[in-house]
Amino acid sequence: VLKASKLFEMTATPILGVVENMGYFTLPDGSKSYPFGQGGDLALTLNAPLFGTIPLDPSIAKECDTGLKNPHPAFIPVVESLLQRFSLARA
Repeated sequence: VLKASKLFEMTATPILGVVENMGYFTLPDGSKSYPFGQGGDLALTLNAPLFGTIPLDPSIAKECDTGLKNPHPAFIPVVESLLQRFSLARA
């Protein structure tokens, strides 16, 4: 992602924000493990808003591979954040 951000910089393409993919996974006891860190470090580095975090969840991969009929619940806060940021919030 950092390499891509350099390309965007070179081509004067703005970065609208960051969505963390595979940001965490849920352990059997319900707690979350963050294998790559927590808190939107990349968003801070890029000086871009963090729109949300998508968990590492096999059901998401399966749904994406077979075609999402309905959005996975993990995507809803991300989409709502995007809608709010760009003033497209649902009435």
